[in-house]
Amino acid sequence: MCAFDPSSDACTSQSLSALICHIDALYANSPVAVCVRNQRNGLLFSNMSFQQLNEHFKASSNSNPFLRPYEELTYIFLQMEMWCIQLGEGCVLNKLFPYGDNNFHIRMECLKKDDDDICVLWQLDNIISSPLANRNRQRLDVSTDTLIDKVFLDISDINLLPLSFYVLKFSYSEISSFLNVPEKVIKKRIERAKIKISNFYPSFSDFLIDCYRAKKIYFFIENVSEYIMLRDC
Repeated sequence: MCAFDPSSDACTSQSLSALICHIDALYANSPVAVCVRNQRNGLLFSNMSFQQLNEHFKASSNSNPFLRPYEELTYIFLQMEMWCIQLGEGCVLNKLFPYGDNNFHIRMECLKKDDDDICVLWQLDNIISSPLANRNRQRLDVSTDTLIDKVFLDISDINLLPLSFYVLKFSYSEISSFLNVPEKVIKKRIERAKIKISNFYPSFSDFLIDCYRAKKIYFFIENVSEYIMLRDC
């Protein structure tokens, strides 16, 4: 049975039914995607947000060959669920993962009732995909006369992240793999960033030299480092 299969042949106990009713009352209309599954892979509850997110994962997988297959994603979730059940009541597992242009967070908690019924509560939500550049931008002085800071403030986040990889000598194919974005899109985003840079510097090489001279190269290093850590969580 697929991790997102809406069918279930499981008979729930009275205590477990009460738990499901409680979760339903809390999350029925929540923007957080929630489901409850038992140890026999039966889906006991899922809210509308969960069903919509499931369809989003399916559609994204079918339309983008660069994404990991939907079946592989569900396998990862099932593996997490198995670990959660093995660790027992009270176990909570969390994972951040990218999918398409977004980052997601999944939380699983093992719940056990008095009659030994075991179930796992899943919660999935969409997290801000690239807060990294924004946080680093806050350190820049908007009123500064420094050309580099003006460049950083002028480049959009969606173009600044691939530029950060590019400045650190990653190839287009490597950047495409890291960001799960087609290579031609990566090239366009970097080209847009270069156009912004050309408004301030006579050449891209002059911009790079200024970055090293002013030690602003660490801005790009931090962007890439934090993105990779977030992706691998």
